[in-house]
Amino acid sequence: MFAKLKQKIAEEETSSDGTTSQPQSPQTRRSRTSKPKINGWSENKWEKRRLSTASLYESKESVFSELSSTPGYGRRRTSFSSRASSVTPTWAPSPCDSSNASVGSGASREEILAMLAEKTEQVARLEGKIQGMASLIKETNRTKDMLEEKLEKQQKESSRKLQDLDEEFEQRIIKIKSDHEKALKQKSQFIQYQTDATRKAAEILEKSKQLDELDQEYAKQKAELGSLQDRLDDLARERTKYEAREKQLQTKVTSIEKENTSLRDELNQTVSELTQKSLQLSRTEKSMEDTQSELASLRQSYTFYKNQTTTELHEKQVKIENIEERNGDLERRLQDCKLSGNDKYGALERERQTLEERLSEVSTLNERLERKETALTECKRMHEIETASLKDKISNLEERLASSSHLLQDKASESERMQALIQKNEQLERDLERARQNMNCTSKSADEQISNMESEINRLEDLRIQEHEEVQKKMGRLNEIEKEYSVRVDQYKQRIADLEEEKEQLQGELDSQTEELQQVSLCLEDAMTRTNELKSQIANFEQNLKDKDGMLNCVRDSKGEPSDIQYGSISSVDAVNALRKDLDSTRLRCKKSEDALLEREKTILQLRNKLKDKEDVMNRLSTRLKQYEENNRFVKNDRIYASDARDSHKVIAALRQQIKEMQRQSTEREMLQLDENELKELRQDSLRQEKELQEKEKKIKLLQSKLAELKKAFQRELKLPLPEEESGISVTPETPPSESTSRSEKERMEYLDMNFKYLKHVIFKFMCSDNKQSRQLLNVIAHMLNFTSKEQKCVQDAFEWKLPID
Repeated sequence: MFAKLKQKIAEEETSSDGTTSQPQSPQTRRSRTSKPKINGWSENKWEKRRLSTASLYESKESVFSELSSTPGYGRRRTSFSSRASSVTPTWAPSPCDSSNASVGSGASREEILAMLAEKTEQVARLEGKIQGMASLIKETNRTKDMLEEKLEKQQKESSRKLQDLDEEFEQRIIKIKSDHEKALKQKSQFIQYQTDATRKAAEILEKSKQLDELDQEYAKQKAELGSLQDRLDDLARERTKYEAREKQLQTKVTSIEKENTSLRDELNQTVSELTQKSLQLSRTEKSMEDTQSELASLRQSYTFYKNQTTTELHEKQVKIENIEERNGDLERRLQDCKLSGNDKYGALERERQTLEERLSEVSTLNERLERKETALTECKRMHEIETASLKDKISNLEERLASSSHLLQDKASESERMQALIQKNEQLERDLERARQNMNCTSKSADEQISNMESEINRLEDLRIQEHEEVQKKMGRLNEIEKEYSVRVDQYKQRIADLEEEKEQLQGELDSQTEELQQVSLCLEDAMTRTNELKSQIANFEQNLKDKDGMLNCVRDSKGEPSDIQYGSISSVDAVNALRKDLDSTRLRCKKSEDALLEREKTILQLRNKLKDKEDVMNRLSTRLKQYEENNRFVKNDRIYASDARDSHKVIAALRQQIKEMQRQSTEREMLQLDENELKELRQDSLRQEKELQEKEKKIKLLQSKLAELKKAFQRELKLPLPEEESGISVTPETPPSESTSRSEKERMEYLDMNFKYLKHVIFKFMCSDNKQSRQLLNVIAHMLNFTSKEQKCVQDAFEWKLPID
């Protein structure tokens, strides 16, 4: 800005020094190109103001004296001024130019007076402008002093803030060093924990082998129970075989009795048939006579009615068809009447076609009638054939009557046959009695065999019942044990699932917190870079202010020169305006920089508060994990422990790798001399991860203790000796029964307490979780509260009714 102003001022000075004082005509001046303007003034304004002041002040007294002596000055002044304003050009000539023009052209006195009056007015205007510029310069000096004071204050405040930041930075460096020393100590402790974890993992593997042996023994007992069940199945099969034999004997007896009854029925039927045949012969003779008379009457009536019905039906059908055709024709004609033009012609053609079709139908009907006549002739012929057959039947019936007479003659022979049949019946009764005797003998032997078999079956059933009771007792015990273990396994599975979910949640929270910490570190880096940028901007502003001070001093020095008052006043006004603009811009920038610094400080404080809150959350989560691990005193079988141990080892290995990577990154950043805030964050992350490792190691210890307790409880319930007792080494002295009962009661109370805590945890989670998770927890709550299947189903139905899946 100031450099450009200086260049313009120098160009104007050179142009003012280089211009000639010869007068120029207005036409030549107009033909020139328009000069550039600065703040609305042309380039020759400095000449006008310099040259006009001296000539005007010298000729002022003489002009006014002449004007006062001349009469009619007041009358002519308006015309002179108007003429002068119309005659004078846009540019103001120099004094020498005006004198030359007045001398050379021989201008009148009035014109000279008008010019002088105009110049006096210009002088008055310039004086007013000079006074205004002087007041403006005073105001600019005051504002400059105020700005200098404010700049000094801001410099003091910025130096104080920089000192505070340096002190905070030194304190942070001290804290980082102490944290690094703590991290090294915790690293050595972690190595010790690692060795302990490997030793404990070996112990867990040994205990898993012992549990495998117990599983093998349980499988053997299951095999023995299966053999006993097979034996019981064989006995049941033998019993079914004996029952099948008994059923076969009973079926044989019933079949013999049925044969006897059937033979008696046959005798009775033969006697009844003989009597019926004798009666039928008499009846048939009477019926023959009646039928012959009826046949004749029926033939006559049949022919009469048949002819009558056929004719009536044919006539009715013909009438119905004719009526339907007429009805159709009438409907078509009614529809055709409504038509016009080509449609009516088409309708007529359709009627013609229908008539032709009807003619064809009539021809077909004639053909059909001919066919029907042929069919009627055939029917007559068939009727004659039937009458001939009936005559043949009548002759046959007459022959039968003759044969019936012969049958009456043969009755004597049939009575003799009856006697023979009676004799056969008596023989069959004798055979029945013999068969009954044989059956009684066989039944007695079968009863004896059945009694023997029943005694054996009863004995076997008693044995089976005894064995079954023993097996049921054993199975009941085993089922109870299995149920308890299944319940515990389900509980442990659910607990482990809950713990895994919580573990995943914690891991997710850790990942999110690490990401947030990285973001915080990036924000802090940005804040530091921005603070450095603001410092550099403040330094630039200070340099600019120094330059402006120099410019103002130059302006003050230029005030003392009398010849350049006008030039100095205008340039000082421009410079003051430029300075004002620059000062306003610097004020805005300073305010913006201060606001940005305040915002950075606020963001840093917010980030610190967030870090503290997240550390508190991490501590709470770690305490919750410890509580859950303390509440879960029993864990499922060795496989789950092994898988948990493997998972924990994997997690430990992953955390070690992360620690190594973080250490490598920290060393690289130290080598590259990055910001120390990042080092502090990295060290905090390493400390957090080491704390997590410690918590995982504590979890492994708790799992190992729980595994030992579970093995003891399993051995107590199976009433098996401990491995130390089998080897013959007595580890602990035998406890009296009172102590064992007290221990069992204590364990039971602890188990109930644990169960209550777990139930409390499950209900709390059920109430806090969403629809899907609470739906999964229904079975666990039902198991903990010993719901029946009906109650559980009611709860599920109500839950689905109230909270259906979206």
